Amino acid sequence: MFLASHEVLMGKAPPSSFSLKTDPFLEQWHTALTKEKTWMEFVQMIRDDTGPSGVARSHADYFTGPKGRAALLETTQDYVAWMNESGSAITVASADEDEVLHYFYSEKVLSKCNALRSSKQFGKVRRPTGWKTRMGVRKGGGGPKADWTARKKMFSDYIEKEK
Repeated sequence: MFLASHEVLMGKAPPSSFSLKTDPFLEQWHTALTKEKTWMEFVQMIRDDTGPSGVARSHADYFTGPKGRAALLETTQDYVAWMNESGSAITVASADEDEVLHYFYSEKVLSKCNALRSSKQFGKVRRPTGWKTRMGVRKGGGGPKADWTARKKMFSDYIEKEK
């Protein structure tokens, strides 16, 4: 599935976390919006950016390590559950490896987009078309709308005041 880099083969431990470096990620996001790429195309752009300063440069090494293998197994199980809910009877053993990886990346890319969009410095830049219908999105209306005013009030004694 994944070939370890020369560094890992020579004894360096694989990365223990999956990271999406911000600057190359933003470049890919901007390109996706400029060229009107879909969500799936944007995710594939991230996956393919494996050059020395690319977003995905250390990902192959991550998946060769124990944390990466565990994350991939968990993702495969989530993917299989979603496929079965969607009407496709598959098993972990029969799951398409490339689709599982795309599913994994799609959720990581969405998390990165959402984290950037929630920052005051970055703002509400739109995500590429199709993000709401990406792989893994469950059918249905979701849960009840959260009352964030009440939630914030619960923590009112602990909110840091700006100086």
